[in-house]
Amino acid sequence: MRQTKLRRKPSQRRGEERVAQILDAVEALAVEAGPDGITTNSIARRAGVNVGTCYHFFADKYEAIIAAFARMSVEIEEAVRSATEEPPAHGEWIDHFLNLYLPVFRKHQGIATLFAALRTRTDVRQADDALRARIVPMMTTALTQHYPNLAPTKAPLVAALVLLVVAELSTVVGYVSDDEDEVAGEIHKLVGSYLAGW
Repeated sequence: MRQTKLRRKPSQRRGEERVAQILDAVEALAVEAGPDGITTNSIARRAGVNVGTCYHFFADKYEAIIAAFARMSVEIEEAVRSATEEPPAHGEWIDHFLNLYLPVFRKHQGIATLFAALRTRTDVRQADDALRARIVPMMTTALTQHYPNLAPTKAPLVAALVLLVVAELSTVVGYVSDDEDEVAGEIHKLVGSYLAGW
């Protein structure tokens, strides 16, 4: 797991399974309870482990939340890498990218929303910034390849804006509309229209 701050790294498969249970619990509680409803005790209860087990691996609930985000980040990075390395079979590149990227946010809707709510915390912001530092260059390269009118000097800004808009809009599922496909369709239109100018 990249960027995961564990107090102690699991040395056995059983420990790895416990960490996975804890991170699954964080994601579930993110949907059910939101940022204010998550405590280390509620994480332990939901994971089916003793609270001491949580503290064995994580200093507090925020470290567990950041670890859950780090786990999601691996999937986000892989989606961006796949979209940038594999040319689309047909159609626009941005549709290809969104078809790979949006399912990750759907799968991890709770942690994405929770992370956005906690972004004012320095440790959360640093984890988010580290992810952006890894994926913006990949997006920049892809955008300059697929949108030849986009100036290379402007491409990093456009890449960061596209990633930010997609991430933020993905969190509206359940608030504005429960229809994930409807939200995805609107994201496709918005981002596609923005990039059409390049």
